[in-house]
Formats: sequence, structure tokens, C-alpha cells
Amino acid sequence: MGEVFWRTVCACLLAQGIVVGCSSGDATVDDSAIIVGKVVDAESLTPLVGAQVRTMPETVVATTNGDGEYVIDANAKLATRYQVLARYEGYEDQTKIITTAVNQENRVDFALTLQRVCSPGTRRCGDDEPERVELCSTRGDAWSVEETCAVGRSCQAASATCVTDRMVTVTRTAEGAVVSSPAGINCPPSCAGEFPDATSISLTAVPFQMSTFAGWSGACAGSGTEPVCSLTLDADVAVGAAFDANAFELTVLRNGQGRVVSEPAGINCGSTCAAFFDRDSTVTLTATPNAGSEFGAWSGDASGCGDTDLTCSIVMSEDRAVGVRFDGISYALSVTRLGSGTGSVVSTPSGINCGADCTESYGQGEDVTLVATPSAGSTFTAWGGDCAGTDPGSDCVLNMSEAKDVTAAFDVERYAATVSVTGSGVVASNPAGINCGSTCNAEFLGGEDVVFTATPGARQVVAAWGGACASAGRASTCTVSVTQAFSVSVSFAPFYEWPLTADARCLLLLHFDQAPPSIANACGGGVAATSSGGFTSVASRTAGLLQAFSAPATGPGHIETARRLLAPSAATIELTIRRSGNGIGGTHGVLYGDKDSTEPDGAGIEIFVADNGGLTAQTFDGAGATTIVSAPAATIAVGTWYQVAASLDGAAFRLMVDGTQVASTPGPVAWVASSSTAWVGAKREGRTGAIFGFNGVIDELRVSDSARY
Repeated sequence: MGEVFWRTVCACLLAQGIVVGCSSGDATVDDSAIIVGKVVDAESLTPLVGAQVRTMPETVVATTNGDGEYVIDANAKLATRYQVLARYEGYEDQTKIITTAVNQENRVDFALTLQRVCSPGTRRCGDDEPERVELCSTRGDAWSVEETCAVGRSCQAASATCVTDRMVTVTRTAEGAVVSSPAGINCPPSCAGEFPDATSISLTAVPFQMSTFAGWSGACAGSGTEPVCSLTLDADVAVGAAFDANAFELTVLRNGQGRVVSEPAGINCGSTCAAFFDRDSTVTLTATPNAGSEFGAWSGDASGCGDTDLTCSIVMSEDRAVGVRFDGISYALSVTRLGSGTGSVVSTPSGINCGADCTESYGQGEDVTLVATPSAGSTFTAWGGDCAGTDPGSDCVLNMSEAKDVTAAFDVERYAATVSVTGSGVVASNPAGINCGSTCNAEFLGGEDVVFTATPGARQVVAAWGGACASAGRASTCTVSVTQAFSVSVSFAPFYEWPLTADARCLLLLHFDQAPPSIANACGGGVAATSSGGFTSVASRTAGLLQAFSAPATGPGHIETARRLLAPSAATIELTIRRSGNGIGGTHGVLYGDKDSTEPDGAGIEIFVADNGGLTAQTFDGAGATTIVSAPAATIAVGTWYQVAASLDGAAFRLMVDGTQVASTPGPVAWVASSSTAWVGAKREGRTGAIFGFNGVIDELRVSDSARY
């Protein structure tokens, strides 16, 4: 069948005047073609230099020379229909159709016209947005939007008005392409496009090499097997294009030393490992091992053939891929390590792992890659023996055509260290070398332990180490054992993004990581607070914490603390919060307070968020006097996390949000310590009732007996 096919090709091409070598066996056909032409200005006939010319099916993109001429001489085939497009900036694209032939010049010339300049008052469809109708300016030098088409409509070029869009959908078999004029469909990959109602379009079927166009279906069924189908769109349409393959490709993948040939001729692998054969023909492959090798196995589309059979028959009902393995003889590979340093040499495929195993045998013709890896404090300096000449920075690749001996030299090494800092702070090293800040690069001896110390800037904390110190977490120091060049990064972050910590000034610190109702005091241990009223646990905002407390939605809930401020000279109250809405049971939601609402002239301190987002703190002296500090509306937005703080001493009463002062009032502050313990999340009423509940989430609370801000 294959011989008949090639004889038919020879006879056909000879009839067209193509000289080919034809015999009773193999046939060699040169079916390549050259497309040439010239691109000029349509009015002046001046050559256009640098114009682009391309084909569909795609071959190459050609560029015109100084005479406006181009040549397409790669991948073009004889007796093939091509759509050729010329393009030049500032000019209209032009497309022509040519079927390449012999004994005549395959020439396609183009005369491109300049893109038109608009006339005052004229209308057009938008160049980039087909849903726009544009109007030319009174000077004729610009277009402006006159109308934007509704959804599902676009501008029709013929009338420059908005009309209904029509969808054209193309399906095709895999052996060809479909393109449209006007542009919009180029299938594959673009197999659907929208065109204005009443648009006349042409669809062109372009078969791929070794295929023919079989016919249209759907809206183009009436065009039969004609390559061009013309439609005038008055509705959405679907079009099918069928292509038939005349031949399929057989590819042989060979592993080892041997040869595979086909009957009929075409495959001779060694050199030629792929060829096309007639559709549904039977191709017989014969495997012949080289001297020193033996046949191993068939695989791929030949996996059904026996492992001892040197022949295998394949039916070409589709593209086929066949694997053939030949097993060869083996040779010894030996590795010797040299030099003052230490390291290992490992092979791919496996076998050599030197240190321990420095000799292995590999199959004849097998490629073996050797990788040298220096130990800590050493560097790899040179390959020798059968790897001599290989760059030390590269792996050594050997083909095992005979026994091989390799040497690998290692020497002691110093390694570069690079430190990067994000945020405000400094990183220094011991032994000295890094002080980053200013000096962020240094070298250290292999095997040396280097200690890095991170010092945060004002109101900063260590957020994270990275690189070689990634496991150090938020510690202030990190130790690196130097075995190679390495990098270290340190991130400093504002303190309010991390958990509040216990220190000597801390009276009460609640992190809410325990399940309600009992909550431990991180400042002093033991149960320091009890929740009441249906608080639920939600995810924490603060890095390193597990959960936060969310207020109930049906009524005020609160957390009653077991600690209170005693000496009213200085204090700081800090909370991390997220507001969900207006206060529960009033015009505001109390965050912290130790003044009982049943004692109008009582003493104490209170912080609350108004329904308009304003933040207020106030103190009471038990005799009717009060000091108030307030931040404006919208300071605390719904749905956003904040760390808020009220800090006071003899000089001032301050409100802070995320470390920034948002309001203050000068001292002295009218304040006397309350005899009651504080409530969190609501205002206490008669020691048991709760009013003015905070509607939101409380992440953590710290109360201190000094001014922290």
C-alpha cells in the first residue's frame, strides 16, 4: 500500500513537471515551495520596508527588505492553499489566497492603502471597542464616543449604528483550520466570534498537511465541499468543518544500541525515526541490535508484541509511537577524590556514591552524569581523568563506550553571607562582619558557627527570620552553621501586630486562648477573668494567638476581671478589637470600664466606641468631676482590626490606635480608682447587670499601672 502511494505521488508530481527520484522502492519527493512578492504603497508605489507577511496555515513571518520584497522559504509546501496577509503600521491589512504550484512563480504582491483619516461629522465603530459608535471631531483629527451600545449589541461598520450581535461557533476535526473574513474566527484557537447583525462573512477551510477538506455542516451545509462558505448573519449560527487525514505519522523511540527499519520503507532508525504512512495500512517494524547489544522489548503502540519478537506489525489507523529498547554490554566507571577538602560524587543513573561506593558498571553507550558536592567548609575545584576539561561549576557527563576513570578535587572554602532587613531594626553577627544597617555582606569559614542578633527599632518587634534562620521564629538571635553560601532575612514589624507581653508594669493580661468561662492572667497566673453572656470563640487577629472572644448578637455579654487599678497616678489600658456594628443596648459599646452605672458620681475609668465610630476614654473622681479624651467619628470602622490604648499620667490623657496618637488632653486628670473590678465588653450595672455591650470581637487585653505611651 505504501509503495503504491508513493508511486502515485511520483506520477502526479511528474505530470506537473516536478523532477523527483522514483523507484520501485523508496521515493524521494521535494515538495517544498517558495512564496515571494513585494509590498508597496498603493498610491505612490513606494516600497514599504519592514512590512510583515505571514501565511495561514502558518509557515514563517517574513519581513520586507529595502526594496519592499519578501521571501517565505521555510515550511511552505507545494500544492497547498495559503491565505497570505501583509501588514504595515499605519496601513490597512491586506489578505490574498494562493495555491502553491510548480513551473510558475508563487508570487503574491501587495499594494497597501493608508488608514483613512476621518472627516468632520462622520461616524464609525470604535477601533478597539466594538460596542462604541464614534463621531469624528469638527477638525477631523480625533474620534469621540457618541453612543455606547447596550449589552448584546455592537456597532455595525456599514451603518455605524448599534445592532444585535450574532454568535458564530465553529467546530472542526483536528486535521484543519477555519478562518473568517472579516476577522474574528481563527480556529484553532479562536473557534467562536461575535459579528454585528446582517454582517456578511466568509469562512475558509484550510486543511493541514497530509489532510483534505471533507465538507461543511450546520449553517454551511449548503456549501458542500467548497473551501469557502459565505453567510449573512440574522441569527446565531453553528458551523461544522470536517477534514480527513490521508496519512498518519509513525514515530520510533529507540533506547540502546540497535536499528529499526520499516516495511514499507520510511523508517530507518538510527537516522530516520519518523515517517508518514497511508491511512489504515499495515507497517512491519524489524529491530536489529548492534554488536555487543541484544533486543530488550517493544513498548508504546507496540506493547502487544512479544519481548522476544524482532518484528512487530502496526495498523496505521491514527498517529502511532513505538518504543524499542536494546540492552548493551557494560563498562566500569571509577571515581577517585583528591585535595585538602572533603565532599562526595554521586552519579545519575545511581551506582556511584563516593565516599562509600566509588566504582560501578554501566551499559555500553549509556550516558552517566557525575555530580560533585563539597562538604561543609570545602569547595569543589576540578574534574580530572576522563572528566578533564569539564568546568568545575558543571556536572560531568560521560558516554560509557569503554571503561572510565575520573578524579574529583575538593579544597577548604569560605562562604558568602548576605543579610537583608525589612522594617526598622539592625542585625549584627558574632564573629564580626555583619552589621546590617550598614554592612549586610560578609564571608565566614566553612564549619564556623555564626550568631546573628536582631535589635528592633522603636515600637518594633522581631516578626520573623528567613533564609538560613527560618526556624528561629521570633527569637532575638539565630545561629547558622556555615556549610555553604547563605542568606538571612529579618522582618521587623509594628508591635501592635504581635501579642502583648507580660512585664513588671503589667497588672492584667488576657489572651482568650482558653475556652470560656475562665481566663488565665498571663501577667500573674491563675484565673483572672470570667466570661458571661454567651461569648463565642473566633479566630485571632494577632500573630501567634489562637482565638478571640466574639460578643453575643442577642444582648450584652461581658468579661469580669479579678484585677483592678489601685493607685490612680498613671495607667495604660490596651485592647485589640474588631467592631461588627452598633453597640448592643445603647448608643455605644463599652470596651473596658470599672465604674458601676448605678453610682452616677462613682470613681473609675471607661473606654468605649460610639455608634459613629468615634473612640472615647473618660475618668471619674467620685466627686462629679471627669476628664474626657475623644477621637472623631469613623476612627474605628466596622470590620477592621485595631489595637486601641488609653494612657494617662500627670501630664496628659492620650488615645492611641495602632501605636499612633489620635487624641489627647493635658493633665491633670480627674481620676480616683474604683472600688469595683473592671468589666470587658460591656458597662457594669449594679454589679450583675450589663448595658452598652460592645458589638464585635476582643482579641486581647493588657492593663498596666504606668503610662506606656
